Amino acid sequence: GGYIKSATLNGQDALSGVDMSSGGRLDVVVSMTAAEVDGTVNNAEGQAVTDSLVVIVPDPAAPGRQDLYKATQSRADGSYAVASLAPGKYRIYAFEDLEQRAFLDPDYMKAFESLGTSFTVEDNDKQTMVHTQISKDKAQDALRRAGR
Repeated sequence: GGYIKSATLNGQDALSGVDMSSGGRLDVVVSMTAAEVDGTVNNAEGQAVTDSLVVIVPDPAAPGRQDLYKATQSRADGSYAVASLAPGKYRIYAFEDLEQRAFLDPDYMKAFESLGTSFTVEDNDKQTMVHTQISKDKAQDALRRAGR
């Protein structure tokens, strides 16, 4: 898979946000050397979990770069795969339930930092991981502790 390596508008970095109202030349570089992550989601008893929401978020958060945020569901055997990851540092989580698109909100996700797994990928990396699903109760407890 590929990822956006860089984008500039009139020489300014356009990936972090730029005023595009004046128009100009937009240059985009796409790399076809993206990383991949796959793995399995288990419950607390070690059994594979179907339909767990697996989310990958950049670490530190990058709210202006939605292309760095990824989500998928685990399959019947608990497996999942995420492609097209740009090189960088990320945190990965596997939720039983999560508000729709809440993983895009860095303030919301702070409550779960200790429940995620940190990892780093480079171009062409392929990593395999095993996760314990964050149950609804555990997620609600984390939100309560965070004052949400």
